[in-house]
Amino acid sequence: MVTAITIAALSVAACSDATRDKAENAVDSAGNDITDVVNDSAARAQAETFRGSLVAQELDGTGRRGIDTLTDAADDLPDGTVVGIEDADHDGLDDDGLVQIESNDRSACVHVAASGDVTVTDDACF
Repeated sequence: MVTAITIAALSVAACSDATRDKAENAVDSAGNDITDVVNDSAARAQAETFRGSLVAQELDGTGRRGIDTLTDAADDLPDGTVVGIEDADHDGLDDDGLVQIESNDRSACVHVAASGDVTVTDDACF
């Protein structure tokens, strides 16, 4: 009888270890998922802040794609967050209307259409 109890106790202990490992793995996985969501949300939140700043600005003749307008909106965000404001042809306008916002190793894309419409997506622009 003692042997049967010992075997049963060992079986329960082994089961408990396996169950505990599964539970720890599930918690770790859930923690990683939450971290990913938080990081994605931070990039999106920064992009929405940039968008809001663009929409709120008084526009000069260049509209929302104007380099000055875009850099003013970028000034509202931490340094190194905004990527892609470029004016290669020196016409005062951003070349492609795409501005990437980076935060916590994640990116969101702000598209500034020639019409002045501004949209944000959760994906990188480039």
